[in-house]
Amino acid sequence: MKYSHKKLFLNFTFICLIAIVLSTLVYFVSAKNSNSVIEFESFMNLYTSKNIESANKYILNDSLPDINNIFSIAIEQCTNNSQREIIHLFENLFYSIKYNVVSSKILLNKATLNVNFTYYDLSKHIINFFKNAPDNEINYEKFISSLENSKYKISTNLDIKLVQKNNQWNIILSEKLLNILTSGIYKNFTI
Repeated sequence: MKYSHKKLFLNFTFICLIAIVLSTLVYFVSAKNSNSVIEFESFMNLYTSKNIESANKYILNDSLPDINNIFSIAIEQCTNNSQREIIHLFENLFYSIKYNVVSSKILLNKATLNVNFTYYDLSKHIINFFKNAPDNEINYEKFISSLENSKYKISTNLDIKLVQKNNQWNIILSEKLLNILTSGIYKNFTI
């Protein structure tokens, strides 16, 4: 079977076109992929810097509770310096969330990010501290010390769902994500 130069050229051109189309497709998929990660990281940076109002702009289906207002009210109601110190420690631990995007997958306008979170489960800390306190005695100094040495640091992976709407990736706020963002408080207490 002889190939003419014309057939050889057409086959070569066809292979080049397929390679160009595949390269373009891979480029756009990876660009979309990195954009979803960038949007999630922007959300987390806003949240951990206590800018809840701006962080809520990345949430599609719900909104985050106004935690800053809760901390402000709690500080106003404090009757002594130990209580204030507890609230400040609590607030610092609350926003001490570390995260790492492990992987990301995109299909059209939906993305799933697998994220490793490391955070303090303050609800477990509170429950166990007061469960072990003798006769419901509140010892502020012991509680401060226990917060400073909290052993309730948790590391977990969670799949975060995002949807692209109006050229922006929006996070679908799940109960598990909300629980991580509220240091375990969401599932054990009413916010």
